[in-house]
Amino acid sequence: MTAGDPHVAWGMFALTLALKGKLAGGAPHTPRLLSGAVDLCRMHSALIPDDHAAALAAVRFTADCTDDPVAAGIALQEFLATWRKGLVADPQARAMEALASIAADGPPPGAAPDPAPPDQRPDSAARPFDWQTRADTGLD
Repeated sequence: MTAGDPHVAWGMFALTLALKGKLAGGAPHTPRLLSGAVDLCRMHSALIPDDHAAALAAVRFTADCTDDPVAAGIALQEFLATWRKGLVADPQARAMEALASIAADGPPPGAAPDPAPPDQRPDSAARPFDWQTRADTGLD
C-alpha cells in the first residue's frame, strides 16, 4: 500500500470523522458531522466501490452519527482498527496518544486559548477595536 492508495485516502478521512464523532458529543456539531458522513459515502463510491465492508461501515456511521455521534465514532474507529489488516491503525494510535496527552497536560505551548464566554470577557476583549467604543456606533 502506498500513500497514493485510495484505501489509505478513504481510511484517513474515515479516521478523521471517527475522531470528530467521538469528540463531538452534542448537537451543535451534528450538521457538520452528517455532512462529513455523506462525503465519506461519496468518497467510498468514488475510490473503493468494491470494498463492501467499508461501505457498510460508512453507511452505519452516517445512520448513527446524528443520534449518537460518540457511539458512531467509536464504532467506525473500531472498524478501522482491523480494516485491511490495520491499514490506518498506526496513525489511529498516534492520534489517540496525542489526544490523551492533550487531555492530561492541557493544550500544547503556543496553542490558541479557548475563548471565554462573552459575559466573562474583560471590557477590552469585548470591544477589541477602537471604533467600537465611539459613541456614534450605537454599541454602548
